[in-house]
Amino acid sequence: MLAMLPRFRSLLAHLRAPSKGLARPTAAGGPQYRQSRLERCEERVVLSASGTDLVTALFNDILNRAPNQSGLDSFNNLLHHGTSPATVAASIWDSPEHRGIQVDNFYQTFLHRAADPDGRQMWIDSMVGGLSEETVMLDFVTSAEYIQNNSLGQPYVDALYHDILGRDSDINGLISWTNQLAIPPLIDPLGGHNLSDTVVAAAFMNSHEHHLRLVDSYYANFLQRAADTAGEADSVQTLDQGQANDESVAIAFLSSGEYIAHHPRTPLS
Repeated sequence: MLAMLPRFRSLLAHLRAPSKGLARPTAAGGPQYRQSRLERCEERVVLSASGTDLVTALFNDILNRAPNQSGLDSFNNLLHHGTSPATVAASIWDSPEHRGIQVDNFYQTFLHRAADPDGRQMWIDSMVGGLSEETVMLDFVTSAEYIQNNSLGQPYVDALYHDILGRDSDINGLISWTNQLAIPPLIDPLGGHNLSDTVVAAAFMNSHEHHLRLVDSYYANFLQRAADTAGEADSVQTLDQGQANDESVAIAFLSSGEYIAHHPRTPLS
């Protein structure tokens, strides 16, 4: 099993703090984002039909498959009797099946291998039990296995750029974060671990660049279009300021008026 015991959990308060960006301070005169407004569009939509196509779309977009008949009937019945699209989307998102898909992706993205059965089940159970996606990803990139594959220093920073930001490191960022790993060391008083890697990894996870990449993927995958400037800025700001997490923003997309409009409903038979 992957050895990833919880590390200095008080640091999670830092993890959800407003992002300061990566590598270099934001230049003066940079864009100022408006107060975020993650609209709960589903609350403004009158459900006049069953939502069959909505359920099918949610299964396809979250589980990468068509719904089985029992799932289709069950969720359609919930929608027909007033359950909000957001609640249905969240139920599918938090299902063991979807958590398993996410865990498999974390193993492949961060450790470049298939999940071992015990480790996979442990992470699925933890996420179904409420452990956030951000916390699990942080545990992966600060695990002994990840650090063994990417030794602390320049290799570790390079790996974070590739695995979290999806790009090569820039020279200034590489130097800055490599120095951060080296001096001064941050020691976990509970276990004696050097937590510099956790601080650096958390900064990448909470960076504006990572949040922008995530939001743009939601536009592309869920709405099948490029992001509009205002909507993109609002969603990214909620993440930058710790007002929402990855999952809640995804559910907002999957239950938005635009998403529902793309998937017209058919009546219950």
